[in-house]
Amino acid sequence: MSSNRIARRRFLGAAAKSFAALGVGTSLFDFAVNELFGKALSMSLPSAMAAGAMDAEPIYVHVSLFGGPPRWYFDLPLNPTGDSAAFLAGGFGNWINVSSGKAVSTHETRRIVVGGKAVHLPPIWTMNVGGHKLSDLLENTAFIRGVDAEINSHGLSRARQVSPIINGLSLSGLTADASTKPMAGIIAGEAGNAFKSAKALAAVRFPGGANPLQTILTPFKPFSAAAKFQSAEWKTLKAQALSRFDDYASQNGYARTALKNAYDNANTMIDDKVYGLSDGWNDIVNRYKAIVASALSVDEIKVLFPQAIKADGSAHFRIVPDVHSSDADVRDGLAGATAAGPMFANLAEQFAVAEALILNDITSTITIDAVGLSNLKVNGSAYAMPSDQHNVGRITSTVFTTAFYRAIAGCIAELSSALRRTGRFERSVIHVASEFNRSPRADGSGSDHGVNGSNSTIISGAVKGCSVIGNIKRDSGIAGYPGSWGVSEKFELGGFNRPIQVNDVALTIAGILGVLPQGLVTSGRSLINPVTGLPAKAEAKNV
Repeated sequence: MSSNRIARRRFLGAAAKSFAALGVGTSLFDFAVNELFGKALSMSLPSAMAAGAMDAEPIYVHVSLFGGPPRWYFDLPLNPTGDSAAFLAGGFGNWINVSSGKAVSTHETRRIVVGGKAVHLPPIWTMNVGGHKLSDLLENTAFIRGVDAEINSHGLSRARQVSPIINGLSLSGLTADASTKPMAGIIAGEAGNAFKSAKALAAVRFPGGANPLQTILTPFKPFSAAAKFQSAEWKTLKAQALSRFDDYASQNGYARTALKNAYDNANTMIDDKVYGLSDGWNDIVNRYKAIVASALSVDEIKVLFPQAIKADGSAHFRIVPDVHSSDADVRDGLAGATAAGPMFANLAEQFAVAEALILNDITSTITIDAVGLSNLKVNGSAYAMPSDQHNVGRITSTVFTTAFYRAIAGCIAELSSALRRTGRFERSVIHVASEFNRSPRADGSGSDHGVNGSNSTIISGAVKGCSVIGNIKRDSGIAGYPGSWGVSEKFELGGFNRPIQVNDVALTIAGILGVLPQGLVTSGRSLINPVTGLPAKAEAKNV
């Protein structure tokens, strides 16, 4: 262990004991010490806001699709030209038609005109969810397809969406480094583990619970006026302790006055009654819950798929390896469905926290973990549908995954509207990513890892128009996996003639955010011009 790291560990121990002796709560101590070994805020929060420093800072929201759910339902435009001759549908589709009472999986595109330009996208983009027209998002969206994920690993590939160099810096960490906001970031799920800052900032783990906003803001809960923290004696002891901590920090290569600045700014947050933001939690989260409920509504699904989708017990109607839906109308399986997972917080809650903390200048970056659906009703029992859809049949997958993506897209639309309304959308990036895509099985019984046919989506006010970028092969040549996108194809740009890779996507986002990519990628090419907001090369071919 390096001498610097040993000194840091000893200092943490000494600081913890001293703060405990002074009666400082652990939450406030953790916040202050994290800031000490990261950045010292050079201005108080009110002066930073008055000077407009916070107004120009980048905002990064990473929507991580846990488990690698199939994305041809959502943001993988397999047939971007609408030319049927350029596409081989294979065993899976993204839509359901009913013929003679039998459900048939088909692949369809919807022609949408955005800024005078026609794009051909999955059907979800013509839908309305929770009062939002999802097509409105397309005015500032880039779909990047044909991405070679390179590594066939859920965990590593998930982390590399934000941190292409394993254990390297992350997009979320670099955004925090560029920010003066008091919390480095809020992270959820396994993707949040990739958070890494050049300034050694520490992000806050999403806590869940009835009011996660209250838990996150606990360090800023005001002290009682009668508490000993307000006494002159305690304030003298605090100043003395802080001075000694600063001396120690200076001797060991840390910023002098960092702890005092962090502590003073924590007190500023307390004085500004930031903790009171949690009082409005119900109003915020209920908006997002209503959107999720609308997205998963059986009534709305029956409008999209107007004919009964009767299950026949075959592998096409499988939900998990040994459970096949039979007899019942698959659409009714959404009764009681929730967009949540057993290990992570509810989707609506995470988006509500994102809106509350970003709009109130508490943080600049949030990782949202979108896990899958729970409480699906199949043959009279409740099941969760995994995003890791190895055994989910093509008919049940189409119905349930479409509903799941409606929930995600509706929440993104609501958050985007809030960012637009407050003038933040131009400097924000919402990055939808997953560890990889999925390769559909020819018999329609499920899907497997599609590492060489992945994709990412960037939604940002800095992106102008709607673009589909990246090439794919029409036929993977792998037995059992027919279709047009099994392998990513070469994309020539900036002296590189190879498939798009994760580092290209990360470099592109860094450019839009205006953060330096040192430590994030070792090489790459920017797919979007950060000045014009247009593709550096507008090409999306099936070859």
